[in-house]
Amino acid sequence: MSLNRYLATYTLIDGVHEHSAHLLISASSAEEARSCADSLTHEFNHWNDGEDEQHPWSYGDGSTASKLRVVREVSEEQFTFAKEVLSLLVYGGAEAGGRSGPVS
Repeated sequence: MSLNRYLATYTLIDGVHEHSAHLLISASSAEEARSCADSLTHEFNHWNDGEDEQHPWSYGDGSTASKLRVVREVSEEQFTFAKEVLSLLVYGGAEAGGRSGPVS
């Protein structure tokens, strides 16, 4: 079974500020991608202390929330481009030893 590529877009809410965040997902179906994306949404004070600290878009104090806006299927080329761009934003590209992608 081949994997399809998806881009999930979220709204992150931090008090009165709203930000966008994106997640790249490889899944065998749109339903599987949507389920994965839905699992990362959360409300204010929804998570307990241990889980809240591990949530990717949480400050760990219950003051943030994330809402899924859309999950779109993207081409392999779009997925690769988004992965490279997001890696540069997260890992700093040249500032991280000139590499894009995870720093080991």
